[in-house]
Amino acid sequence: MCLIKFALPIYVVLASLIISSEFVNRWIFLYNALMSMILEKIDADFTVCKITDINGVDLSRPFVFLSKTDEELSLVCESSYVPKCATDVEADWKAFRVAGTLDFGLVGIVAKLTKILAEEGISVFVISTYNTDYILVKASNFEKALAILGDSCMKISKKSMAILIAITMIGILLRVLWVLLVPTQQLYDFETFLDTASNIFRGYGHSLNGNPIAWVGPGYSYTLALFHLIMRNDNPFNAMVLNVLLSSATLIMCAFIYVKWFADSELKILIAYGLTAVFPTLIAYNNVAGTETLFLFQLAALLLARQYFKLGWKQATVMGLICGFAALTKPFMIVYPAVALAMWWLQERRIKITAIRTAIMIAAMLAVISPWTIRNIRAFDSFILISYNMGYNQLINNNYGNTSGTWMPLDAIPMTDELQTQINYSLQDGRTIKEAYELDSAFSAAARHWMVRNPVAVGQLALMRVQRTFFNGAGDISQWAMNDWDIYSRGSPVRNQRHIYFSQNLFDIVVNVFSTAGLIFILINFWPYVKAFFLNRKSQAWASVEGMVFIHIAFFGVIVAAFEGQERYAHPVFIFFVFAMVWMWSKLRVEIN
Repeated sequence: MCLIKFALPIYVVLASLIISSEFVNRWIFLYNALMSMILEKIDADFTVCKITDINGVDLSRPFVFLSKTDEELSLVCESSYVPKCATDVEADWKAFRVAGTLDFGLVGIVAKLTKILAEEGISVFVISTYNTDYILVKASNFEKALAILGDSCMKISKKSMAILIAITMIGILLRVLWVLLVPTQQLYDFETFLDTASNIFRGYGHSLNGNPIAWVGPGYSYTLALFHLIMRNDNPFNAMVLNVLLSSATLIMCAFIYVKWFADSELKILIAYGLTAVFPTLIAYNNVAGTETLFLFQLAALLLARQYFKLGWKQATVMGLICGFAALTKPFMIVYPAVALAMWWLQERRIKITAIRTAIMIAAMLAVISPWTIRNIRAFDSFILISYNMGYNQLINNNYGNTSGTWMPLDAIPMTDELQTQINYSLQDGRTIKEAYELDSAFSAAARHWMVRNPVAVGQLALMRVQRTFFNGAGDISQWAMNDWDIYSRGSPVRNQRHIYFSQNLFDIVVNVFSTAGLIFILINFWPYVKAFFLNRKSQAWASVEGMVFIHIAFFGVIVAAFEGQERYAHPVFIFFVFAMVWMWSKLRVEIN
């Protein structure tokens, strides 16, 4: 009932929006007003040239700008249709225009756009027509110019807005229904998250069995504990309610992200958003009391900050604060400023400014993390930045007995007598591995010792981790998100089991198809981006959305290869795989047409 209490108001509001055209109209009006001006990207390459006469100009083309003065006859046209009478030619221009018809009484529109671009060192060529203004930018700076201006580059129609709202309703409904109808048990780390959140709620702090712990990042446990306080109880079902709220908010944020990513097409936005709304793992993990749903919410917020804040200290600060909370949820995010540094430098290639922004981001991130670090120093008399299971993860994933690149029981790992003695000594007081913080350094040392001496095996395990995470289907759904669903409770057991296996195989196909799209995207863009990095430093390939998606997929791939391989670790990457899928579909569509 508590889930319905939270979800029903959201659903009613969305339903009223889609039913009432008046509300839709007001939403669109507010959206367009906030955008101030709508820029429309023109899908063509342009050339500026002088011509000797107009007889060779193809006036049937959609874009032909012809001007005559007492000194010259000039032409701006599509690069494929430059007439033979052209003398001086300047090619490689791209264009966008201010959408709609501008009133002659409006002032400062072109001045506003050109000023923003001039501050970033981007020159423009402006053409004004009766209806509107066209801004031409060199092709090498075009993507950067669009990113700097920060506008949507398209107008969301009333019909598309209604479809977006309908997709949101369907996505939220599917999440609610999964949580209500598909039972599951919280196992292993998920059970630990529930226990620590309950202990925080009851005033015992972040502890387990009466002992303070920092086994994993505290982000999810404290978030859930805060929600327990709001609900005034620590019912485990609160975790599912919280997940639905976070997942629904993430879905809505993805709409704004896709508006930026697919600024040239409403259809691409709708397809990407629809795929995100019904993606199996993004729905199923609402049933799991773990970090996946919260972290995806934080990642979406991080992407929004990057997309909607102008380049500068404010963007760096906000991204740093969000990254700090994300690192408390997933400690590997402590290295994410390196990703931001790479994106900023590749966009502008200005070392000093990039270094300052990165320093600001790191300072903001540490401001969020430092209270937890101070707590760890006091609790364990040892410097533990976020968590102390890094060495444990290194050892269980990198040892002589590991043949699959994934998790294995600690007691199955071949280890030296010295390490075994140290483990026995630490656990003799009845503590568990999750409470024995002092073992982290010993585990890490043992893992590094083996890895240095077995580089080939390390590479093999890393590749297997990537395969297990991204190309092993959706086995994690049945393992974590629906493990208590009694398929024999009613009806024919054989038929029910067939239904379950069909669902699992369908989920496997969906996940593998999207992962394959991500891999193909990486392979297609690998050499162009490498070439842009080393051979053509003036290229703006890295400033594009494709460059940003490329860097993020590569980042999460490296994290998986270096640490542990499980299907659930692919959870945050699927929004990038959705982009890759729509990007590939768009490219194929153009080629076919």
